[in-house]
Amino acid sequence: MTLGVYLFIFSRHLKFLSFALKLPLPLIALCGCTAGFQDCGQYAGTDRYTECLASNGDQEAQYQLGLAAYQAGNTDTAISWLEKSAKPRDNRTPVFIPKGNSGDVRIEMRESGLSKPGHIAAQELLDRINSGN
Repeated sequence: MTLGVYLFIFSRHLKFLSFALKLPLPLIALCGCTAGFQDCGQYAGTDRYTECLASNGDQEAQYQLGLAAYQAGNTDTAISWLEKSAKPRDNRTPVFIPKGNSGDVRIEMRESGLSKPGHIAAQELLDRINSGN
């Protein structure tokens, strides 16, 4: 890419950031929560770290929470986490596209390679739970 293209992209990011900074602080905080994604680094080294990763869609973390719940005898919680982990993931990701010169942004879902299969161990454990073994 040429320098002009990089500068155009950079200017669009700055325009979007300047728009986002004008939002009221509670709205910015609420957006992070409603999107379901949070920075899990703040919980590194604690039990909350795995929960945060699982809430963000990490299949291995979801499996680990499901396995721990199953071993603790909490079958309902185990099934809930294991079903999330066992489910195949879509191969679409959100792409943020600027709309004209207004600074508005639209989100478009685009194909991004191969879809992710569900967690195999979670599928096997769910099968064992459902069969009663």
